[in-house]
Amino acid sequence: MWIRAVPFSRVYNCFSNHNILNVARNAKKLHIIDFVINFGFQWPSLIQALSKREGGPPKLRITVVEHPQPGFRPAKRIEAVGQRLKEYARSFNVPFEYKGIPSQLESICIEELNFNDDEVVVVNCFFRLREVKDETFAIDSPRDRVLKLIRQINPQIFIQAESNRSYSSFFLTRFRQVLSTHAVFYDLLDSTIPRGDKERQMPENVYFVPGIINSVACEGSHLTCKPETLKQWQGRNLRAGFEQLPVNPDIVEECKNLVKDGYDNRYFIQEDDSWLLQGWKGRNSLLVPTLYTPILGCQFFFANHRFLHSVSTLSPRRTSWGKDVLLLPFLSIASPLLELSLLWGQFFAPI
Repeated sequence: MWIRAVPFSRVYNCFSNHNILNVARNAKKLHIIDFVINFGFQWPSLIQALSKREGGPPKLRITVVEHPQPGFRPAKRIEAVGQRLKEYARSFNVPFEYKGIPSQLESICIEELNFNDDEVVVVNCFFRLREVKDETFAIDSPRDRVLKLIRQINPQIFIQAESNRSYSSFFLTRFRQVLSTHAVFYDLLDSTIPRGDKERQMPENVYFVPGIINSVACEGSHLTCKPETLKQWQGRNLRAGFEQLPVNPDIVEECKNLVKDGYDNRYFIQEDDSWLLQGWKGRNSLLVPTLYTPILGCQFFFANHRFLHSVSTLSPRRTSWGKDVLLLPFLSIASPLLELSLLWGQFFAPI
């Protein structure tokens, strides 16, 4: 019911799978590292498309890193998903290998992912990084550590989906932000799925309720849901060594047709500065898939220079003494040192 009524997941799957097919057009081995498998709905259509590839399908490997389930079988759900995908791949004669890792993202080691140099590697991350703690919890930000891990994997593409919002550390402000955000989601639910429908309870309990409870009822280290704006994600990914790729116009058109043909006309999709914005009734950025690729060598140096320069030239802020003082003037001095340290890390980090 959720997928039939709300297009966000299907649009992301369409966007993600088409980009994967593009980078794996001539690959003999394709390895997808998926940081949130959910119920595995994304991959059957990709398996089917690979089976029709001219010259035969590649060997497909999917490695899943997912929250461990409580109890004695932390990998029960991801193993069940893997078994279904194996059977589906067998029915389409696609060579398939699956590995499930029940772990928090910040606890994963690169050796566990077991990727090879002769594979086309893709990292897929749907609404997962916002659950990883940021620098407000630790100086060594777990969120940045995960992005650096992805950079060490050195994937051909890194596909990330987030929403364009951030929550304040102060309760009243955060409460208003949560209310504003989820009012839109509940409006689209009320407009597409009747309130009394039992099938509506699943998406509410899985997608909305845990985030609302955590954002409103928790503080400090227990406040784990920390979304960020698109610009914040862009800057964070750039510092980790990724650059944003433009959206393929053909894929945008296909996503638009998917929404136009099967969903309420109040949903919309638009492209804006390499982001594919999805929205409802004029409220955009509810779910935004984005495509990144690793920056190598001197490109990484100059990309960081451009980013830091844009931050260091922010508009002046007037102080109580009436003098104009730049918000971050030290960056013009510190940025070359920071760039060199980042570049050093890129050249000598294990890949």
